[in-house]
Formats: sequence, structure tokens, C-alpha cells
Amino acid sequence: MVKKQIYVFFSSLTAAVHFSMVLLYVISMFLIFLSDKLRFYAALFLAVIWIQHKLFKGCSFTHLEGYFLKKAGKNTNDVFFFNRFAHDFFKKTFNMSINRVTILFQAMILVFFIISVAITFLSLF
Repeated sequence: MVKKQIYVFFSSLTAAVHFSMVLLYVISMFLIFLSDKLRFYAALFLAVIWIQHKLFKGCSFTHLEGYFLKKAGKNTNDVFFFNRFAHDFFKKTFNMSINRVTILFQAMILVFFIISVAITFLSLF
């Protein structure tokens, strides 16, 4: 019983870190265009997010939270409220499947990865 509660706590902690990463991602999308001093770091962060997304075939925090929920005996499809919100919003509003929503998010990450690589190279020279 205590072991399951620890896994539930870790899944909640992972969700909190994941939410922080999403906020940092959104902030980086704006910083890459608006801040000269932080542009390089924002571009680097966006590039790292895309690389980890490709390495883990999705967000590593989503996989980690799913692991903790599985160990706690909870539903592993119930990860990170932002994932549920985004998937439900696009599914209901635009009648998109979960796979298409995932492809949309991956395309968005790819676009900002390309922008971040271009800005990184331009800032080095």
C-alpha cells in the first residue's frame, strides 16, 4: 500500500516537472524571436526537446509518468492532464484522431527545432 502511494507521488512529481517543461517550451518559442541575449539558450533547449522526443519516441516525462502509474496499479492512459486536455481539445474541436494530434505536435516540435538550429548557427557566426 505504501509502495503504491510512493509511485503515485512520483507520478505526480513527474507531471509537475512535465508541466514546467511545457511552460519552458512555450516561453522558449517566444524567447527565440524576442530576446537577443537568451536566443541561443532557447534554441538549444528547443533542440534538446526535439532530440529527446525522437530518442524516446515521445516525451520522456510521459513515459516515466506512465511507468509510475503502472507500478501504482493505476490507468496508464491517464497521464499528464495537459496531454488529455490537448488530445481531447483537438479531437472534439477539429475531429482529429489521437494519432493525428501526435503528428501535429511532432511537426510543431520539428518546425521549432529547424528554427532553433538556424538561429543557433546564425548566432555562432
